[in-house]
Amino acid sequence: MKLQKKNYFIKEGCLRRGDEKKFFPFIFKVPPGTREIQISFGYSPKVLKDRKKNYQRIEEAVQEYTREVKTQKQRTLIFNYFLKETYPLRNLLNLSLYEAKGRFVGRWDQNSQRPVRIGSVYSSSGFTPCKIISGSWRVEIEAHAIVTEECRYRLEISFIQKTDEESLESFEKKLISRSSYRGDKAWYKGELHVHSYHSDGKNSVEEIVEAAKEEKLDFIALTDHNTISGFSSIPDRGDLLILRGMEFTTYYGHALALGLTSFIDWRSKGRTRSINGVINEVHAQKSLFAIAHPFSIGDPVCAGCTWKLKEVDYRKVDLMEVWAGCWKEREIENYRSFRLWDKLLSQGFGIVGISGRDWHDLEEKRRGRIPSTFVQADSFSEDGILEGLRRGHVFVSSGPLLFFSAEYQNKRYECGEEIKLVEKKPVNFQIEIKNLKEPSQLQITKNGLKFFAIALSEKKDQRITLSDLAKENSWYRCEIYTKEDKELLCFTNPVSIRLL
Repeated sequence: MKLQKKNYFIKEGCLRRGDEKKFFPFIFKVPPGTREIQISFGYSPKVLKDRKKNYQRIEEAVQEYTREVKTQKQRTLIFNYFLKETYPLRNLLNLSLYEAKGRFVGRWDQNSQRPVRIGSVYSSSGFTPCKIISGSWRVEIEAHAIVTEECRYRLEISFIQKTDEESLESFEKKLISRSSYRGDKAWYKGELHVHSYHSDGKNSVEEIVEAAKEEKLDFIALTDHNTISGFSSIPDRGDLLILRGMEFTTYYGHALALGLTSFIDWRSKGRTRSINGVINEVHAQKSLFAIAHPFSIGDPVCAGCTWKLKEVDYRKVDLMEVWAGCWKEREIENYRSFRLWDKLLSQGFGIVGISGRDWHDLEEKRRGRIPSTFVQADSFSEDGILEGLRRGHVFVSSGPLLFFSAEYQNKRYECGEEIKLVEKKPVNFQIEIKNLKEPSQLQITKNGLKFFAIALSEKKDQRITLSDLAKENSWYRCEIYTKEDKELLCFTNPVSIRLL
């Protein structure tokens, strides 16, 4: 088959510091008879080379991140950590593509070094195959971070034409249906925040699956940045259940959508959409919306990572990552996430607490305990895990198993459920602990304050019971910390009591 490259669209330009957090759309014409579109995009410089400016800007971000830290010694340790992890600071530009009818086609991520190919049968990672329609297409540069005074870019788009003998293959959109595995009711262990090379992850979906199985996970959620192209790599069946998801990577915060069946855009006409409208679209697909790492260090160390989206309706938020990554490394932000969660729970918002490793690289060094999210589901299926998350039948742990329930008027309530107190009688709580490998401390938090604490010895199985008569609307959460340094080992979602 002889292919002919015909017509080019070339755009060069220069972005400056003031262009950060903006969109730069360009319209280009796709000629009739095009069978494939190729895109090449690059920018320079990639990093900020000035050592003094790097130190200054990282220090400014760390000062905001550590504003509640009391000692200069701890601030210095945190500064040195981020200096080691993020020096030199980098420019961060991404590219999104929309076809002639305005539908999203895919996203070029800053980690990609290969030219992009889009066709009706095959497309590069980050992009989905689509019928190549002639007409006006749109490509959009996203300026997530510009840390240098200037950043020059070059965008080149070329069109591969069909030969006279070649007929274009018809394109049929693949419908994405929820997977079904088996009907076993049980607790399942998983990771809800995973990236592949369909965005800025370092591994294929197949490699991630093998690594997850080695860690004895039951499920993962594939949550690439602003694209669902990885869905085509998900096997229909296997030993590992894969939830279809996406991370909304906006300029002012990140969020996960779990259980998606089609793409949802966080942009509209060159601006950031109302986050509440995005959540409504997520819920319309019977999917769940989760705020990701809300107090992560922000610009320019991690562009847009801190949750700053305003006017969010927390009645619409289903989940929140309150434990991000390794506890020891991210203790500051995790404590702040827990305080926000406590505040929202006390205001009556039924947000479910989860963890998120934000898994990008299978070779990354693990410098401490990594949490997993455990979900009680009626079936081992995407629908089953999503429903378990929705109900709050969830605990998070880096080791021990922690089961928290309550009994009232001869009825059992799991964590995440609400008890309606029709009679002023005590509620009995049961805590069951398994796989505890070191002396620890059990703590029950009531309405954001410590309510009960007891030392735990290293045992195979332990069971603790207690009761309380709530005099107001209340919620109770169970936590286990290490004995010496108060590192969190696991926590449950709350049992709530509402007085009638």
